Amino acid sequence: MRDRLREALVALGRRGDVYVDLYAQSGAGHSMSYDDGKIEQTSSFVSQGTSVRSLQGSHSIISHAPGIGANVAWGCYADIAAAHGVSARREPSSTF
Repeated sequence: MRDRLREALVALGRRGDVYVDLYAQSGAGHSMSYDDGKIEQTSSFVSQGTSVRSLQGSHSIISHAPGIGANVAWGCYADIAAAHGVSARREPSSTF
């Protein structure tokens, strides 16, 4: 799946003056609030997302989806490819 995604991104990038990149991000955090020396509230979060971006001249197109994985990346690629007039069948669920 990774190889097919890489090939698809490279092929799209070869169309004219199109630059294409893939970005995945994962983050986590924790916080506590104190009042009068006492812990009042605690919280935690996890955030993940995947984006594919294309740049052509002065135009940019970005597709973003929550989560990380090959199926999420392929979905973003399919959105970008469609914007450039390229058909891209959605791929079955898979992981990197």
